[in-house]
Amino acid sequence: KFLENQVRNVGSIDGEDLSNFVATIVARLSGDPNWVSKAVKGQYMFTDQVFVNSLIFLRKMITDKVLTVYLIPDALHKFSLGKSIFMVKGHEATGSLSSGMGINMLVLPQIPGENVNMAGSATGKDSVGLGLTAAGQADPSVRDAVLHFIQYFYSEAETTQRLQQHNIMAPIIKNYIPPDNLPPLIQQKLNLAFSTTVITDTLTSYLSDDINQLVYYRLVDLVMGGITAEEAATAIKNSLTGSTVTEETSVPTAAPTPVPATAPPADTPTNTPTDTPTFTKTHTATSTATHTFTEKPTPTHTLTVKPTPAPAPTATKEAAVKPRPTLKPIITEQMGLINNPQFTGLKGWEKLTKGRGRMTIIPTKQYLEIRRSGAGKEKGICGVVQTINSPVKFPVILTVSLMITNQSLAGGGEKGTEYPACVQVTYLDKNKAEKTMERVYYNRQKPSKWPIDPEAKLIDRNKWENVKIEINDAREIREIRLFGSGLDFTVRFKDLKMK
Repeated sequence: KFLENQVRNVGSIDGEDLSNFVATIVARLSGDPNWVSKAVKGQYMFTDQVFVNSLIFLRKMITDKVLTVYLIPDALHKFSLGKSIFMVKGHEATGSLSSGMGINMLVLPQIPGENVNMAGSATGKDSVGLGLTAAGQADPSVRDAVLHFIQYFYSEAETTQRLQQHNIMAPIIKNYIPPDNLPPLIQQKLNLAFSTTVITDTLTSYLSDDINQLVYYRLVDLVMGGITAEEAATAIKNSLTGSTVTEETSVPTAAPTPVPATAPPADTPTNTPTDTPTFTKTHTATSTATHTFTEKPTPTHTLTVKPTPAPAPTATKEAAVKPRPTLKPIITEQMGLINNPQFTGLKGWEKLTKGRGRMTIIPTKQYLEIRRSGAGKEKGICGVVQTINSPVKFPVILTVSLMITNQSLAGGGEKGTEYPACVQVTYLDKNKAEKTMERVYYNRQKPSKWPIDPEAKLIDRNKWENVKIEINDAREIREIRLFGSGLDFTVRFKDLKMK
């Protein structure tokens, strides 16, 4: 049957789930369910051999082709099509799957070197209870309102509704009796939740959003073979220097919307092994046939699945001209204008974000990936910008290759101003007037009634497009922006040059 479905992967995992998958492994190997939180507090080190061994195990799963990692989320898509035998994902993914697919939900099977005390453990986040401050308790109106809310929120009817909508792993209220007509997958989640007694720390729960993203970058480098496990561990330890431990609370929220099932280009997946599920506040492992992984609660606690932590809001750069710093020396034709055109560690670049949703900026060895998801109906911007402020005495030519892999908003939107791939160069002409040269691209046809920028270009999805911008009247280059705008989108940039 798997051959008939052209199964190419044993298991699938999205890149955004790697951090908590590693947390699952280190708890299993160390025997300490709280290894992650203790490491963040300094009781352990992320360069300790047990953490390095966890990274080695993850990398081995990749090289053994047990897991395939998708930097653009696609594990759910591949799994739902029968293209992978199991996937590592949060329990909320069951809301996008059919019970008729013959799916089983399991905790991570035993792994080599596992501590016997961690057998059957899963990584997850317990639901947090509600409390009342002394000031609130002293005010009868506040106290009554809080009690009224608690009685409503933890009523059997409301709990059952959240359970059926995949918003929680299992009910937190005592003596809860689930209805007899629960869908099979939800019943599986309940059984798994109440049979799992050891819950281990998630990694994402104890780090700030910025630090989480740095850790993600290093894990991407690891799974792509760019660095060793020892180098990744050292980089993760260094990322934590000066970071603040943040105890995240898990509040019942709607399960995150799965990323549209659009297959990435052939160069997207990175083979990684996965017989090991990740259990996290935001993620649950699932698998077909006999392998599925899920988030877990203790028998008396609900593991509330939270949407994947979004990067902390970063200051959005405005188009207004900034005060001019001391200019660099005049650039010659043989010199490049851009600092770090390979985007390594984003040195020299600033994040450019506006709007809500998950903003992800990923510098890999091959390209820079910019992704926005969970935008709903709110338009926004996600990308990078570099301030240059260099005088020039020759025509300036910018070249870059870009690829659009996902665009939820057709064309340029209702006003023809929102495009998933944008390249902008801001400069001063000989009269010191500020100008902007722009190229925009999209890959979804617009409705006939919507306007479109006459310079916008429709390109094929998942294919590289070569861009060239020539500026003949520039006297000073101010900045360059690479970004996407609209609702949900994913765009990649590479081979950036500006001379």
